[in-house]
Amino acid sequence: YSVLGEDALYFMGPALVVLGSLYMMPEGVSNWDKDKINWEHGTDNWTEDVTSWDWDEDAAWINYIGHPYFGSAYYVHARHYGYSRLESFWFSFTVSAFYEIGLEAWAEPVSIQDMIFTPVLGWGLAEILLPLEHRIQQNNKKVLNSRVLGAVSLFLIDPFGHIVIPFKKLAKSIFSDDAEVTLSPLIGYNNLVGPGRTNTTEQSFGFVLTVDW
Repeated sequence: YSVLGEDALYFMGPALVVLGSLYMMPEGVSNWDKDKINWEHGTDNWTEDVTSWDWDEDAAWINYIGHPYFGSAYYVHARHYGYSRLESFWFSFTVSAFYEIGLEAWAEPVSIQDMIFTPVLGWGLAEILLPLEHRIQQNNKKVLNSRVLGAVSLFLIDPFGHIVIPFKKLAKSIFSDDAEVTLSPLIGYNNLVGPGRTNTTEQSFGFVLTVDW
C-alpha cells in the first residue's frame, strides 16, 4: 500500500495539468465561475463546495467518458502492481475522491455523479481494457501490425504508468533513494491590515512539503 500511496503523490502533477486545462477552457465547458477562483476567497469557496454536493450539469462526454476513463486509469495502475480487483477499486475511488474534494472543489461543488461514476464505470472500463492490453503485449506490442499504434494504445490504457513511474525514477535519481519526503498540514494566523480594514486575524490552512536529502 505504501507504493500506491507514494504514486498517489505523483498523480498531483497530471491532476494539476488537467485542472489547468479545464481552467483555460470556456466556462460553458467547465461550468466554473472563474471569478470565484482566487486566493482571497479560496478557503471559503472550498469549504462551501465540499459541504454542498450536487448533481452537476457538465457535458455528458465529461461525466460518462472522461471521468470513467480516469477512474479506469487509476484502477489499471493498481492492478499492474498485483492488487486485487477490490483493492484496485478502492484505490480508484480514493484518488478520484481526493481529486474531486481536495482539488476540484476549489472551483465548483463536489459532483455526486463524479464521485460515483468515476470509480464504478472506471472499474468496468478497466476490465475491458486489461485483456486488450494483454493481447497487445502478446502481439509484440503491435496493433494492426504497427508498433506506433501499439505504443499509443498501451499509453492510453495505462497513462499513469507511463507518466508517473518514469517521473518517480527521475525524482529518485535527483534526490537519491534515501531522501525523506514529508507532507504535513499547516494551520496559521495572518494579521490583516489594509485600507478600510482594521487589524484583524484570519485563520489560514495549507500544507508544508519537506524534502531532505
